[in-house]
Amino acid sequence: MKCIFVMVLHCSLTVRCATAAAACTASDTVALGADCECAGADGDTNACAATKFCYADFTCADAAKYTACATSDTVVLGADCQCAAAGTTNECVANKFCYVDNTCNDVAKYTACTASDTVVLGADCQCAAGTANECVANKFCYVDTTCNDVAKYTACTASDTVVLGADCQCAAGTTNECVANKFCYADNTCNDVAKYTACTASDTVALGADCQCAAGTTDECAASKFCYVDNTCNDAAKATTAAPTAAPTAAPTAATTAATTAEGDAVNCVETGNAASDCLSTCAVANATVTTAASGGGTACVGDYTCTSGDGACPAAEGDAVNCVETGNAASDCLSTCAVATATVTTAASGGGTACVGDYTCKSGDGACPAATNSTTAANSTTAANSTTKTAGVASTSPKTSLWAKNIVLGVVMFALVAYEF
Repeated sequence: MKCIFVMVLHCSLTVRCATAAAACTASDTVALGADCECAGADGDTNACAATKFCYADFTCADAAKYTACATSDTVVLGADCQCAAAGTTNECVANKFCYVDNTCNDVAKYTACTASDTVVLGADCQCAAGTANECVANKFCYVDTTCNDVAKYTACTASDTVVLGADCQCAAGTTNECVANKFCYADNTCNDVAKYTACTASDTVALGADCQCAAGTTDECAASKFCYVDNTCNDAAKATTAAPTAAPTAAPTAATTAATTAEGDAVNCVETGNAASDCLSTCAVANATVTTAASGGGTACVGDYTCTSGDGACPAAEGDAVNCVETGNAASDCLSTCAVATATVTTAASGGGTACVGDYTCKSGDGACPAATNSTTAANSTTAANSTTKTAGVASTSPKTSLWAKNIVLGVVMFALVAYEF
């Protein structure tokens, strides 16, 4: 307390005593609620007024004192600081988070990882359930939400023909480099399409392994089945039809010799392996195999077939004309019944390619259709030829007249014989 001595009139002495100012509670950020002494030295005035700030260094200031926060979405604050860009206080207190967007938050900010067993992370992110980006860049957040240093992989089930249902490791490595919908061949190479092997066609020999019988991109004909020469896959061997037994032919007489020695029926050439459907994926020439040579003026053999794009397994180039490919309608497909050989179209014509021929009308000598034999009935039968009738008003020789003529001839012969004896 300080006292001031005042001399007043009448020589009396008056003493006025003043109470010392209260000391301020120092704070860089909390405004004063009342006047106080911030300087800390004795004095008769309250140097720091209410609503001002008495800093920790005992200086009185009009505004709060603050420290800018070190921004981070994931690192907790160790002390109060100013997070907001425009502000005059340390509004973000210790143990909070001052995000990089200058907002003060109670918990860390995180970004959910895009889970992948094989794709490396490009930035920190949250892999497991939590409140932090615990999985840092260049690591792997597996689909099971675990953060790992290396990629995770699953070995593929190798198959030349079965498509993959999910990403997997086909080649030796540490990644699932062969993705879903591709093919991991048995040689551990990853490919876009199935691998196939062309079947050796036979109507009677069973297949020893899966192979491609029809035109396509898969080995659709499994081992122990039969790939017929018409490129159809079947469960059993193709039945063979016994050749028909020829009817006995009567020995020719003098009157029929000319007829039996005449040229026989025409036999068409029968050949296999040279149809468009026989073309392989290499597009090489389809070589013809002649099973029945042409004779008697029958249709000649065609010979080898030059494969073009779209024929059989020969790939069709974009924009190229594709010829029709059909089976079952060749001369070699004819049965012993000689019924029509029905065509089966395996590749339709397109782009101006050759149109389909359709069904084939079997003739004698085609395939198993038996060749016709020469008839001698007409030559041996002379009665009808020698018998004439009266037609169109013209008289013709009757059987009675013919008999009379024969008797005359016989009489002449007998007369000659008697004359010879004498």
